[in-house]
Amino acid sequence: MLSQIAKRTFSSSAARANVARFTAIGRIGTDLEVSQSASGRPYLRYALAVNGPKEHTSWYNVVVFDEHAIDSLTNYYQKGSHVYVEADASINTYGEEENRRSTLNLVQRDIRKVGSGRRPGAGEATEESA
Repeated sequence: MLSQIAKRTFSSSAARANVARFTAIGRIGTDLEVSQSASGRPYLRYALAVNGPKEHTSWYNVVVFDEHAIDSLTNYYQKGSHVYVEADASINTYGEEENRRSTLNLVQRDIRKVGSGRRPGAGEATEESA
């Protein structure tokens, strides 16, 4: 009986779900923009600035659909907040062959404050997680 419990099993079937996950630490680089979809569903958008080597900054557009996260973001986060972000990632390609373009779509799954969101000495209280 114990040998049956301890035995590891592996499946040769294909995975049921694929995952593309984006993780970054950066600063919220824009004001938080709350909008509503055509169906009336609220969402929030912001840009995330991530500093790279040699003073290069990469900008990522992030969208949030979870209503609890939207409330938390609007109450505890603002432009300049230093954050850790996890998001689902997908690529959208559009346009004709000669002018084909791609965009990276990021749907936030988690956000946490890394620091106070202001430069040291500014004295802002922190909220640990949204």
